[in-house]
Amino acid sequence: MAAAFDLGMMLNTAPSANMVQQIACDLLTPYHNHMFALYDGERLEDMVESIRKNGVLTPLIVQPLSGGKYEILIGHNRWNASKAAGLATVPAIVKQGLTADEAEMYVIESVSYTHLRAHETRRHL
Repeated sequence: MAAAFDLGMMLNTAPSANMVQQIACDLLTPYHNHMFALYDGERLEDMVESIRKNGVLTPLIVQPLSGGKYEILIGHNRWNASKAAGLATVPAIVKQGLTADEAEMYVIESVSYTHLRAHETRRHL
């Protein structure tokens, strides 16, 4: 039986564990169970333009892999748009020692938030 997910534990990490660092785009890889399509067309173009103008404003959330690489948990579209904008690095927070369930919860929460934001945006238009 899987251990219960503890969001409080994830949020109560040491301050150094939440420091933003610049990570090379070529050291990042999508989450192994990536479950949604990346932006394309006008939506991707808008994000690329925004990143060119403003940079990446929200850091990605990643976890370390072997060989000095990192797996993206949150921020797949920002990473993709950053590469298209020609950025060599992106800001990221590295989460150490996550269980498989904890890592997956980051991804699921990201997908849920994206869908909620789209719904809220449509509602206010």
